Amino acid sequence: MSIGACARYAELLDVTSSTEAYSVLRKVTSWIEIEERKRTWWALFALDRLSVTGNERSYALPPPTREARLPGDDDSW
Repeated sequence: MSIGACARYAELLDVTSSTEAYSVLRKVTSWIEIEERKRTWWALFALDRLSVTGNERSYALPPPTREARLPGDDDSW
C-alpha cells in the first residue's frame, strides 16, 4: 500500500481527531486509542514528508494544525 493511500485512509477514518464526537470508527474513550491515533498520524506525516523530499511531488497530508499534539513519551507508553 502506498503512503498516499494510507494518508487518504487516515483522513477518511479521521485519525487526527483525538476526542471529537464524530468519527467513522467510533468515539474515542481511552487514552490508549488517543495515543495510537496520534502515533499513526505522526508516522504517516513523517513518511509523507520523507517520501517527497528530493522530488517534485506534492504532499498527501496537510500540515499539522496548531492544536495537533505530539505523541507521548515512549517510556510512558
